[in-house]
Amino acid sequence: MYNKKMLFDDAAKIGAPKADSDKIWKAFGDYIDEVLRMGKGLKVPKFGNFTCVKNSTRDTVPGIKGFTFWCAPSFSRAFGIPSKKVGAALLVPCLEFNWAKLAYKAGVDKDTAQVTLSLLIRTIGQAIAGGQAVRLGFGPVGTMVVLQQRELQFRFAYATGDEKATLSDLSFFGLQADKPDARAYSDLGAFNAYDDLRAAEAEAEAA
Repeated sequence: MYNKKMLFDDAAKIGAPKADSDKIWKAFGDYIDEVLRMGKGLKVPKFGNFTCVKNSTRDTVPGIKGFTFWCAPSFSRAFGIPSKKVGAALLVPCLEFNWAKLAYKAGVDKDTAQVTLSLLIRTIGQAIAGGQAVRLGFGPVGTMVVLQQRELQFRFAYATGDEKATLSDLSFFGLQADKPDARAYSDLGAFNAYDDLRAAEAEAEAA
């Protein structure tokens, strides 16, 4: 299973020092988490979008239903990852990526932050294109899982598969731990695909 250590090792071969990769990857996860906790989305250049899914007009209370990630078309095309049609009706708009903010969080200069994260993203894509099974943690945000046929899924940590999210986590989004909406959805095509993701992750753990 391709993990963070392997990612850093491979990125080091193309110019990303492991010490910088470690700091910037942690800052990257913290940055995404910060934006999602504000109820907004984040567009990561040449990688994809993390954002919140709003309640529909049929829901009794306005707020955030869950969270989602989808690959940028350029990332999907470059590494042969199946892309999904994205419907924007219930999605919170995404903020543009702020490289200076990432650099500040990582304690490095802006150029180092931009070059290192770009190399890490490219290395992830190459691992997927090479047929690797991937399981990568994104700090407090969640885990990316890629298994058969290069299908990429993201499980958000705000509500895990077997446990409810903590009340402190859910309070940021107006969710309640005893309600179905507290689950973290990851499939834009059908939010009910959550169980499929749990099955995929069980298979990854067994591999």
